[in-house]
Amino acid sequence: MQTINKDFTVRGSKNVGTPTKAPVPHIRSIRHRCGVPVCCSAAPPSPVRKKELRVCLSRTCRKQGAQEVFKFLQDLTQEADVRVRDCSCLGNCGNGPNMALMPEGKELDHVATLDDATRVLTQICGVSIPEPVVKSLALKQQGNAAAIAGRLDEAAENYSAGIALNPSTGLHLLLCNRASVYLQQGRCSEALADAQQAVQLAPPSFVNGWIRLVDCLYALGRHQEASETVAVALQKCPQFRVAPEYRVIVQALRKEGCNV
Repeated sequence: MQTINKDFTVRGSKNVGTPTKAPVPHIRSIRHRCGVPVCCSAAPPSPVRKKELRVCLSRTCRKQGAQEVFKFLQDLTQEADVRVRDCSCLGNCGNGPNMALMPEGKELDHVATLDDATRVLTQICGVSIPEPVVKSLALKQQGNAAAIAGRLDEAAENYSAGIALNPSTGLHLLLCNRASVYLQQGRCSEALADAQQAVQLAPPSFVNGWIRLVDCLYALGRHQEASETVAVALQKCPQFRVAPEYRVIVQALRKEGCNV
């Protein structure tokens, strides 16, 4: 085991700064626990293969903050050549949150804070992340926690602070979340402006953006526009139809006489 800093450790590698091939038995062991089929005669992984971080979301790691770290990593890697996904228990319970870097087969433990998660991407995965992106997504996490706790003013302040940083990645997430808070506060016109901008900035597959935009139009009594937005969303984002909110939206608009 080799220590990268006082907070978390890396196992299965001699080089911390630049990921290197771990011993084959170790790689096979990690791959097996992460659900990756392994051929006994497989050649060492190619260095040009896309990296993948697998975060353990078992009960023990969740108690140690794995869910928050997992979501933060997903947000940070939206445009990076690193995929983040969850996995089953990595067998290092009590030292979590734990994760594995594939295809190198490295295990990382004690990745417990957002700063730890950022260092994993920059120091272990070699991903360059602009500071405004890191700060804005950390503010998003704080805003989410405040919103869940019902502290809407605090949530709006956190989202606004993140938006003010004008990050190159994740701005649509902040706008969409602030729109949700504004709706709950009755600030429907401001919510609509945020939702419209979020949809413009986000990829067409961003379901929550379309849902938020329809919600805002409906709250303002602009039912026909909301109905037309649903039609556009279905064309640009097929996933919209299978979202749990879709049926609720359709029923509400039909009650207002809209043909959805």
